[in-house]
Amino acid sequence: MLLLSLSAQGQRKDTLPGVKVVAVPVSANAKTIVPVQQLRKEELLVLNSLSVADAVKYFAGALVKDYGGIGGLKTVSVRSLGANHTGVAYDGIIMSDAMGGQIDLGKLSLDNIGSISLYNSGPGIFLPARCFAYGSLLQLLHEADKDAVQKVKYKASLKGGSFGFINPSVKVTYKWNKHLYTAINAEWQKAGGEYPYSAYEQNGEKPKRTNSDIKADRAEFDTRYMWNDSNRISLKIYYYNSERGLPGAVILNNNAISRERLWDKNFFVQGSWLKTFSAKHKLLLSVKYNYLYNHYLNPDFLNVQGKLESIFHQKEMYQSVVYAYKPFSFLSLSYASDYFVNKLQRTDEFVANFPEPTRVTWLNNMVALFSTKTVEAEGNVLSSTTREQTKQGPAGKNYDKLTSAIAVSWQPWQAFPVRVRAFYKSIFRLPTFNDLYYTFLGNASLKPEFAKQYNLGLTWQQNTKGMVQTVIITTDGYMNTVTDKIVAVPRQNLFQWSMQNIGKVNIKGVDAGLSIASRQLNNIRLTFRGAYTYQYAVDVTDVTSVLYKNQIPYTPLHSGSASVHVEYKKMAVGYNVLLSGLRYKTGENNSYNLVQGYAIHDFSIIWQSSLKAVEYRITAELNNVFNNQYDVIQYYPMPGRNYRVGIILNNK
Repeated sequence: MLLLSLSAQGQRKDTLPGVKVVAVPVSANAKTIVPVQQLRKEELLVLNSLSVADAVKYFAGALVKDYGGIGGLKTVSVRSLGANHTGVAYDGIIMSDAMGGQIDLGKLSLDNIGSISLYNSGPGIFLPARCFAYGSLLQLLHEADKDAVQKVKYKASLKGGSFGFINPSVKVTYKWNKHLYTAINAEWQKAGGEYPYSAYEQNGEKPKRTNSDIKADRAEFDTRYMWNDSNRISLKIYYYNSERGLPGAVILNNNAISRERLWDKNFFVQGSWLKTFSAKHKLLLSVKYNYLYNHYLNPDFLNVQGKLESIFHQKEMYQSVVYAYKPFSFLSLSYASDYFVNKLQRTDEFVANFPEPTRVTWLNNMVALFSTKTVEAEGNVLSSTTREQTKQGPAGKNYDKLTSAIAVSWQPWQAFPVRVRAFYKSIFRLPTFNDLYYTFLGNASLKPEFAKQYNLGLTWQQNTKGMVQTVIITTDGYMNTVTDKIVAVPRQNLFQWSMQNIGKVNIKGVDAGLSIASRQLNNIRLTFRGAYTYQYAVDVTDVTSVLYKNQIPYTPLHSGSASVHVEYKKMAVGYNVLLSGLRYKTGENNSYNLVQGYAIHDFSIIWQSSLKAVEYRITAELNNVFNNQYDVIQYYPMPGRNYRVGIILNNK
């Protein structure tokens, strides 16, 4: 197929009819040096997922903390390192939030996403240095239609469902010529979010969740100009705006009446230039401007003003240069240098004495990749330099740190598709602006939180000639340690807390995955995907504490997922299940703090056909089929049985 595509490029006029190729792609996780899990657009369609957070739940080792409802905060921790150790990159450039350090994955719609990949440790060699500054990396790529045959390609969709959910979206792609394409994608989302739940007092009542509404709109503009295959420039403009209620915790004899509100805005523009000078030299230049607006209001707070309000503005200027050099066929080298500045301002009436911090960060990363038919080895060294200042009050410390990682993959027998892989990585994360400066909580003397990761795994991918076309099995055992963990501890009373470096966590675990794809027989094709995670993550901060060697909060010992997808002619049926074992809401593992496990079952049906020049896809989803009452975070009940239906139209 590669030879055929090269031959087609030499034609002056396209005279060949279109050919549809059906094949099973090579698993990213089976061939890479470090564990990688990936979901493509076709798989995302049958996972009953609305946001990136919903899809990430199906990755082994990923724990999504979900505070309930469509608008609830959703963050991901990979292998129990904490959400601050997980970077999120959109089209190769990191999304940032210097204030909280965590990206709310619930804000990231799947409507314009072409693939999601979760990397443990290094993501490759030709990426900005910032992509190496996390324990793991979640890589999002937009759905590119630059290779479409049509001059104009459009897609329009409308989804609706339970609890007042409605979600229209539209995407238009325009090919100006063989060099330039432009895509515009926009969507609007609204939900009342008043779903019933079983009262915790077990009295048979079914109150409704309140203040769980959301209104959000998003727009993205993507354009790419390609002089040729070795020279291209890309531009992305992104805007997101939302208002949502923050439902409170449901406690005994309290229906969690809350009036807390949150307004979010995010605008960024990013561009990159990729130039391949020869087979040995490549250059990637990237720039980005990012603006975040966050407005929180609690009108029921008991103080003199009769409310608690905060309005924050974040700004970031970012630039990166990556140079790759391939001196030999078996050796690749790269150097990346990133420089960015983060500023935080506060403009509400409680702004008095706010320090208005500025952080300057300079990252330099060097990577070497050695590759043969049977052995691959990759190592990197990352230099991190930070300088911090405030307009008033003490500033956080300045740092100059070196961290490193090394990974090896070996295929002992060329005729037998088994690979052994191992990696080690040390990394740290700086205290966030909240950790350092938040009122009544911040501590400007905090040190960075260090993490060390060790991994040993096996992968096996077998292509057969029978009914089963491909079988992929992956197993990785890992051990992580976190030192100087940043935790909040009470001071004089339960209303005054401070951030301290007193935590230490040891984590041992196993991630396992199984993927099976059948050949098409009698118009039927079946795929199966399963994941299992064992995580023993314990607090080893103080040997005299009652928390010593207790499982850390909200980390189940056992968890997993499975999905089955069956295609028959124009119809596809999907079944998905998410499983979580017992957890504890605090570090003290006793029956009072026990949070029950859950199994959530979802079904979906997709019908795809065409009418004249229009292709259409009708979708129907039934989520939480057995109406299980469950919490991801204790006393934040999740929705019971609910449905979504939708229609997607696009031109042929």
